Amino acid sequence: MSGLVESTTVDTKSVDADTSDISMTLMEVDEVFVYFIPKLTSSTGHRADSWSLDSPALTGKFHLSHFETSNILHLSLLESSGSLFARCPVDLNGVPPKRLDTIVETVLDSSRYFVLKCVDDATRREVRVGIGFRDRCHASDLKGHLQDYVRSVERGNKARELMEGGGGEKLKKPPPANVVGGEVEEVAKGVGGIEVGEGNKGKQKEVVEEDEDWGDFEGA
Repeated sequence: MSGLVESTTVDTKSVDADTSDISMTLMEVDEVFVYFIPKLTSSTGHRADSWSLDSPALTGKFHLSHFETSNILHLSLLESSGSLFARCPVDLNGVPPKRLDTIVETVLDSSRYFVLKCVDDATRREVRVGIGFRDRCHASDLKGHLQDYVRSVERGNKARELMEGGGGEKLKKPPPANVVGGEVEEVAKGVGGIEVGEGNKGKQKEVVEEDEDWGDFEGA
């Protein structure tokens, strides 16, 4: 099966060709299910039960790496041979910072499925794909790593503000991540219904679990 990007092999301890930014492997899963998903027709969000879950486009591997110097994440989907199928870069740095949920989205009906905004390195073409894990613990691990990354961006913002203020001025709040519908949303909006911003740590929204009735996965 041809991937969404030009065929390359991903090394788990790689060096970015442009920045010489050494990456650290945070997570590897030997089985991930990848889906070509329909366009979103509702503002409420994606539902995994509309993805034909018994017929994934790819049964491959998942690899999560962190580039420390640039402070970005790469969520890589690999074919069984190790060739890169698609990559989702997560970069929340910048002013104003981006929101995590514009890059990695959870679904409404399960905690084991996500929607990733993947980017072709050569063409810069963007496409959203769905992924799912057989084991719920892998989905929980991914959420934890993403939340840790959001916190690291927050710490970096505060450190820069301290330096720019000469260390003597009161720290300002980080710039807003985005303005949607006239309301300012913070950069620390988490995933999986968990908001990790100041004053909201540990606040859990209700997640509807329906996936147990969908049956076992079948490889592509």
